Amino acid sequence: WEWYYPYHYAPFAADFKDLANMDIVFEKGRVSKPFEQLMSVLPAASRHALPEVFHPLMTDEDSEIIDFYPEDFEVDLNGKKMAWQGVALLPFIDMPRLLAAVQSKYPLLSSAEAARNATGRDVLLLSDNNGSMYDDILTKFYSKRQECSKFKLNPKNSDGLSGKVEKRDDYVPHGALQYPLARGAMPNLDYDKSVS
Repeated sequence: WEWYYPYHYAPFAADFKDLANMDIVFEKGRVSKPFEQLMSVLPAASRHALPEVFHPLMTDEDSEIIDFYPEDFEVDLNGKKMAWQGVALLPFIDMPRLLAAVQSKYPLLSSAEAARNATGRDVLLLSDNNGSMYDDILTKFYSKRQECSKFKLNPKNSDGLSGKVEKRDDYVPHGALQYPLARGAMPNLDYDKSVS
């Protein structure tokens, strides 16, 4: 979405007057891709969460969007003692500039990185602690008595969650869960007790 709260400070309760008379309209716009969203909220120090092709946009002095990633910025403490309690007065992102810079790097992404940046389907993750919903899904999708590849959740068995779930053909329950990125410090799970 291309709308945002264009202020550094939250409004006071006294600012909320005549709300019933206000005409609040949001343009639906487009949904940002994952890397576009991350580039608009992460500081340069967190660039490890992004593919390396984007790193120069956040660190090189010649980058067309380097001003979005200041190393030094004012923090308004407003009577607070610790810096983390203050309000970071960072520049607001100019989305057309950000999108132009980020999209220029898309041809350099690997196929795996491009897949990470795609809008996919929602995934329901649950563990064996979810009781009857876990048993329902395991029985219908992954047992010898498999019934179907889709079914409607019973809100009584799913703590009020409703909707339709669909089996993922690439998922094997109770197997190992491998960390998907080449770099990083997350461990692999030898025994995954979740269902996807």
